[in-house]
Amino acid sequence: MLSLFQYDFMQRALLAMVAMSLFSPILGVFLILRRQSLMSDTLSHVSLSGVALVSSLDSLRLSLQLLW
Repeated sequence: MLSLFQYDFMQRALLAMVAMSLFSPILGVFLILRRQSLMSDTLSHVSLSGVALVSSLDSLRLSLQLLW
């Protein structure tokens, strides 16, 4: 199981997961208290599109590496 963390991308994924799990609840509570709950919904949709974009770019990079 820990052998997965020998790869740099898995270490970055773990770091991103920890950062998101720490900052998202704080930001969510702040937005709810300021009565901007729709802003948190917007942030979730933006983050999903960001993940999709990065995934697409990464698969494009991988396919280009295989071609060269």
